Amino acid sequence: MVQALNGVMRKLEWYLEKTARQHDYHSLYLLRSIPGVGQILALVILYEVHDIKRFPRVQDFSSYARLIRPTKESDGKWAGNSNKKIGNHHLKWAIKDGGNSHAP
Repeated sequence: MVQALNGVMRKLEWYLEKTARQHDYHSLYLLRSIPGVGQILALVILYEVHDIKRFPRVQDFSSYARLIRPTKESDGKWAGNSNKKIGNHHLKWAIKDGGNSHAP
């Protein structure tokens, strides 16, 4: 059964890679050139980011990808952490954890 499922997974991965190459070959190529980013991480990042140009600042992307912790301030004073679940948890998994943990 495991061998049969591995065969199905290989076919699915091939199809996804082929589709992604047709969709945005250049971005996929750049993502795959990053050390430690393989096929799955590159696909997750590619399709979760969509168009990086939609983020005017690095801080906006970092916040969206849950790479920074939001803080609650009132009158310039720290009032605690909040909104820990805002953002894209798939990107956090792919970028921060590097795929070394369980799937998102």
